[in-house]
Amino acid sequence: MKYILLLSVLVVVLIVLFRRQNNKPVSRSANEVIEFLESWHGDKIDWEAWGYFESCKIENPDLEAVRLKCLAIDVIGSPYLLQPEKHNKLLNQDGKKLVKSLIVECKKIGSVPNTI
Repeated sequence: MKYILLLSVLVVVLIVLFRRQNNKPVSRSANEVIEFLESWHGDKIDWEAWGYFESCKIENPDLEAVRLKCLAIDVIGSPYLLQPEKHNKLLNQDGKKLVKSLIVECKKIGSVPNTI
């Protein structure tokens, strides 16, 4: 009985620690965010990596604001996607313009020379 109680407490502690660690924002540089955005803009995105990018908060509040803007673009019915009704995540021309503006915003955040 003592071991079951001890094991139960250990499991609860591990779950709490995992959840706390899992909710921590990730550290991303402006360059990393720019790479995601440029790959999305160029229709060459790794969708698995993109899903991770979308699902993890970013420590830097300015880059987090960019991530949230991306979430607003990437929704069913979005006017920025080629086939929003099918949740095809490829950008149309308006979407590419918007993502290009987010790239410029990230370059300002990271003081990266603007090449667009």
